[in-house]
Amino acid sequence: MQFSTIITIAASVLAVSAAPVLSKRESGQGTYYATGLGACGVINTEGENVAALSVAKFGNGEHCGKTISVTGPLGTTTAIVTDKCQGCALDDVDMTLIAFKQVAAQADGRVHISWSFL
Repeated sequence: MQFSTIITIAASVLAVSAAPVLSKRESGQGTYYATGLGACGVINTEGENVAALSVAKFGNGEHCGKTISVTGPLGTTTAIVTDKCQGCALDDVDMTLIAFKQVAAQADGRVHISWSFL
């Protein structure tokens, strides 16, 4: 009886420790930009869902290739971090137009967003 209790407790601990860690949700402004050679060394096109983080968030490029989830007034999309945004405030995200249009109307140009790493 005690052995099965220990196994059950151990399995519960393993299940809890294997649960994914959710990233903190950030809040800032979302904008769009024309792509090209990004700070991660990748050439992107307008047809890709890519994004640029603020210089402070971009750091030394440790987020290159990471996926973020961005939510705006019209919905949510995902984008790959491939660049840094010189004019962005700390928690702003600059996106390709195709990504931006999934979260806001192009005419808005700048909108409130929330985002997190996936």
